[in-house]
Amino acid sequence: MKNIYTNHTEKTVYFNETDAGGVVYFGNIGKYIEIGFSEWFREFAKPLKYFNKNYNIFFVVKESNQFFKKSLHYDDNIVIKTTLKRIIYYSITFSTNICINDIPHYLAQTILVPVNIDTKSIVKNPEEIVKFIDEV
Repeated sequence: MKNIYTNHTEKTVYFNETDAGGVVYFGNIGKYIEIGFSEWFREFAKPLKYFNKNYNIFFVVKESNQFFKKSLHYDDNIVIKTTLKRIIYYSITFSTNICINDIPHYLAQTILVPVNIDTKSIVKNPEEIVKFIDEV
C-alpha cells in the first residue's frame, strides 16, 4: 500500500551547492532532507514555525542515515520525496528519496524529536502530529 503521507518538493540544484566539478557537495544532502521534512509538515500538519510559536518546541534531527546511489549535478531538477514512516510519542521518522526522473540518487532515513526551546528537553509530540500514529 502506498503511503498517502508523501510530500513531493521540486528543486533545481544551484552552482553554490556543488564542488568545483559541478557535483553536489555531500553536506548539502542534509539541507535537501530538511527542505523535504519542512515541506511535509507544511502540507500535512502545520508549518514548523507554528510549533515553535504555539508549543515552544523545535524538531531536532536525532539521527539521519543517508545512502548514496548516484551523483547530483549543477542544474539538475530534483524531486525530494519525503514520506512519514513512523510516529511514536517522542519521535517522528521520515524516509527521503532524492530523485531525478523518478530515479533515486540519495536515500535517507531521518528521526526527529520535539525539543522544548527553553529546557532543551525532549517532549511529547503535539496533537497535530500524534493524530498520525494510527495511520502509519
